[in-house]
Amino acid sequence: MRNLLKIKITTNYKYKYKLLISYFLIVATPLIIMTGLLYKISADNMQKEIENSNVYKLNQFKVNLELRIKEMENLASILNVDSKLSPHSIEDSEYKRIEGIKQIGIYKAQNAFINDYHLYFKSSGKVYSLEGQSSIITYVRNFFGLKKSVESSFIKNINELKVPVFLGQEWFEENSTKSIEYISYLYPISFSNYDPYGVVMLHIRKSKLSEMIKNITGHIKGNLLVFDRFGNVLFSESNSFELSSKDINLVKNLINNQNILATGIYEKFYNKDISLLIDTSKNTGLIFALAIPRTQFLEQLVNIKTLIIEAFLIIFSFGILLAIVFSLNVYKPINAVINHITRKWSELGEYYQEEQSNFLDRMSELDRISHTVEIALEQNRNLKERINKQMPFIKEQLLMKLLKGEIFDEINVNNIMELSEVKLDGCSFGVIVIEKMVKSEERLIRVFKDKLLKIIEEESNLKGTVYPVELIQNDAVAAILNLNIKLDEFEKYIDFIKYLKQVIEEVTNEKIIIGGGRLYNKIDKINRSFIEAMASLEENKVRRKQGILMFSEIENLRHQIFWYSTHNQLRFLQSLRQGDKIVALESLESIFNDIKENKSSALVIKYICYDIVNMIIKFANEIKIDIFDYNIENVMKFSNIDELERETRLLVEQLCHVVQENKALRKEELNNKIINYINLNFDNVNMSLEKVADEFGLSTYYLSRFFKELTNQTFTDYLIDLRMKKAKELLVNTDLQIKEIVNRIGYTDLTYFMKRFKMTEGVTPGQYRELYRAKYNIGSR
Repeated sequence: MRNLLKIKITTNYKYKYKLLISYFLIVATPLIIMTGLLYKISADNMQKEIENSNVYKLNQFKVNLELRIKEMENLASILNVDSKLSPHSIEDSEYKRIEGIKQIGIYKAQNAFINDYHLYFKSSGKVYSLEGQSSIITYVRNFFGLKKSVESSFIKNINELKVPVFLGQEWFEENSTKSIEYISYLYPISFSNYDPYGVVMLHIRKSKLSEMIKNITGHIKGNLLVFDRFGNVLFSESNSFELSSKDINLVKNLINNQNILATGIYEKFYNKDISLLIDTSKNTGLIFALAIPRTQFLEQLVNIKTLIIEAFLIIFSFGILLAIVFSLNVYKPINAVINHITRKWSELGEYYQEEQSNFLDRMSELDRISHTVEIALEQNRNLKERINKQMPFIKEQLLMKLLKGEIFDEINVNNIMELSEVKLDGCSFGVIVIEKMVKSEERLIRVFKDKLLKIIEEESNLKGTVYPVELIQNDAVAAILNLNIKLDEFEKYIDFIKYLKQVIEEVTNEKIIIGGGRLYNKIDKINRSFIEAMASLEENKVRRKQGILMFSEIENLRHQIFWYSTHNQLRFLQSLRQGDKIVALESLESIFNDIKENKSSALVIKYICYDIVNMIIKFANEIKIDIFDYNIENVMKFSNIDELERETRLLVEQLCHVVQENKALRKEELNNKIINYINLNFDNVNMSLEKVADEFGLSTYYLSRFFKELTNQTFTDYLIDLRMKKAKELLVNTDLQIKEIVNRIGYTDLTYFMKRFKMTEGVTPGQYRELYRAKYNIGSR
């Protein structure tokens, strides 16, 4: 939050435009969806019609081809029973061989579909055709052009052939050295149920099949494939579209994997833009596949598409007109509300970051207001959360400032008290300072302070309000008292303090001494009561008086005659010790007023003045300040009381400033010592908040708040961060086992460490070591 920007409800982006867009979408969305559905339904229907038509044509081709194959099988059967073509007859003499060859020519002339056929007899190894006879080895070399590596295996397969087989495009491409333009149908012939004695090899030109396809399918764009029962390509015919070898292999995989036995339509062929039609011949075992590009379907949808678009544009134009009319009518009352809000909110200001200003300028009226309210609520919620977190610090700082007299604005004080939930509703204010009667080691002082702070905060039977404040520079605790008693009701004041003392001693089991300041009726006088209480405590410790010593009782304890008020003297000295310039100057003024009213001789008056200077010099020596650095000679050269008062006031102001600086330095030094102590001893198994508090004689209450204020972390989080940082360093730079690392950083529970490390780093210690070692190794290369 950096700049204070006034909210201006601009009209750069009218809300009515949003309404117009909304109505436009209301009209357009269902219309677009309906148009899309209509187009899709039409396209699907058209595609189904085309596919069904193509399925029918593919089936017609299959039926015609089955008839032709049946004719070839009949021809083979006729050849089988023709006596002139029997092995015994055709091989008996040259004459019968010639007769047999003529007979082969006669049968060939009767079947126009067959380009040629050959008759092979196993017994003689001869092949007979219209051209004459040849050996089987010569035949396969000349006619099929087989590679030498496959000749013997092919002849062996023919001799062992028992069922008809097709030899087609794929087989010839793999086994022949020639470009074969026909398909061969090998049909075994036999007597009755005996083993075949020969093979009729019928050959069909591809051009015949192409002509048959065109006569049936017409001008279909696509690629027709014919496979044998083993999935080998026999024949391929394309028209303006041809499948790649990779796509053909996909078709073969589809056939082999799904065991196609019937007609099927595959609209999504491996996510390709192809429609695949498949039909299978039960009689021959042949499989027919017709691949058609889907663009062919879209080409036939042009007329339907044009009609749908025209209808869409007409309805859409009418819808836009309705959207404009409705949006204007609906915007009228909304515009009235927005104008009213604009007038009411025109002076509203809110904090925004600079980068948000352009974003806000682009908002519509309603969005701007909604965003402003959301920001205000979010900031209010965040502010409450921050205040709640800082409440203990705010409360402590408020109480400390009241003791130091650093708050003078009553309205400001009341606001801070309300914020920190400090209630000082009583009519009188006083301060007492509590300390153990017997000095003890730092740890016991810390325990005593903890108990004392807890007792005072939790005691509910007190007839007044008490707020404790730990005094860091002393082994004492101050308590601000807010009571509903009059200033002259001293006995009630003492009774309240006595009851509080009794409660503290019963719970702590320690004897305490208390110094009490006087009651005041204004909150800005609390620091005077505090200085008086500190003076009373010092006097109480000097006199070793058990119990309570009030500031108002001190003068009665001194039996010699003073030239000025004992109260003013003690208050002056204690305010110097606290560095409270205001109270010190007030007390000094009261002392000089007493001197001015004194009727003693001039020599006595001068002696009294020297006593004041001597008192200041003693104080400076007590706190180890070189008084001669502050023009003490000017003070000693006074010629009258007013001159002495003026020079003394300047000296007191300088001394108070030095005391405040020393306090700040001591506090900073203490802070550094605490942090350094933890940084050096975090690997101690016994390290805890209590141990640190014992080391420095602080209460755990103060130390906990100090840590949060100084590091913005709790003591526990700070300690864990130190230990985890050291653990990561040892993981990366050493080969120590994790258990040993755990011991070195101050943990005893390996399981707890593993969980805490995983929670902090997102990986286990072992994974962290591998990850960062690999990273460093790569970096070093």
